[in-house]
Amino acid sequence: MAALEIIALDEAVSELKAPPAGSTYVAKRAVHFEQALTTDSTIDGRDIAADAALLLTALQPGANISVLTNDSGYQANVALASQGEAEAGTENTKTMTALRVAQAIAILAAGIKNNYSATTNPATTNDASQGYTAGSVWINLTLDEAYRCVDPTTNLAVWVNTTLTTTELATVALSGSSDDLTQGVTKLLLTVAERAKLGFVTVTQAVDLDAIELAVAANVVAYAQISAQANVTAELTVDATPRSIAAWNVNGPYSGLTPDHTTNDLTIISAGTYIVSSNVSFTGSNISTYRIEIYKNGVATGYACTRKMGTGADVGSVAVKGILNLVATDAITLYQSSTDGGTVLTVSEGQLIAHRVGS
Repeated sequence: MAALEIIALDEAVSELKAPPAGSTYVAKRAVHFEQALTTDSTIDGRDIAADAALLLTALQPGANISVLTNDSGYQANVALASQGEAEAGTENTKTMTALRVAQAIAILAAGIKNNYSATTNPATTNDASQGYTAGSVWINLTLDEAYRCVDPTTNLAVWVNTTLTTTELATVALSGSSDDLTQGVTKLLLTVAERAKLGFVTVTQAVDLDAIELAVAANVVAYAQISAQANVTAELTVDATPRSIAAWNVNGPYSGLTPDHTTNDLTIISAGTYIVSSNVSFTGSNISTYRIEIYKNGVATGYACTRKMGTGADVGSVAVKGILNLVATDAITLYQSSTDGGTVLTVSEGQLIAHRVGS
């Protein structure tokens, strides 16, 4: 069978004669119909004019794109890309209309999609399907908060809050001083003064810093004192039951301990062996015996002195001292009691002192 090529039909009215027997026409180039196509017969049982009408219909789609098929004319309702899909540029199975192409080009020309006028915070659904990509910015004008997208996965988008105020910054960020670099309340770097002290230290071999820290802590001087000075207030209750003396009104010098005259005690910070001593002057009931004793954490230590008062304006004075092994948070207090009926006691002057003498 011979194949006769159609070259052109340029005349206003052209007729394509039936091919010789055993031959057929083949269009090897695009065939463009500018006028109505008419036929008075069929070819292989197909109406050429009817096929042409289907072709024109396919080239003039309505709401949906249609594609020409070999047998059924055209296929309607081809899936179209949404604006979000077009702008995201990730959908690869849907058809792009001219509008969607223009929208995608606009996004590419403008750069990353952002939302500068939101009134809510971004959600996981503000994702690639809406055109957001890694790097997109979202501004919540209501809460004055800013967010940046770090993962636009559909329905799993991740947005990170990038708003930061001075109240959310560490002190070091504002001061710029390494002296303010801390982790919680723990300093992370030496201060300028501390670094200056290290300038006098020369290390010639490997050292165990933990061992040095323990050795230094064991030899740090630790002491503290509370005092009663010109006190005129009597103890609230005096009888055979020991009670903490409350006459203290001054915190004395201290290092490595915490003196607190309002709670009547000295609190240990560094463990070690301490000498604890006290001397007090007081007035009380005539012909009554008073016992003054050192207590640790509310428990008697056995270090005590007694003084029996005379008559008239007798002023008693006692001193007590002892050595105690103490640990951090131990509290040292001085207690009073009367062993034979004394009911009045006023400590006018006195001191309670703790001094570490060993580790």
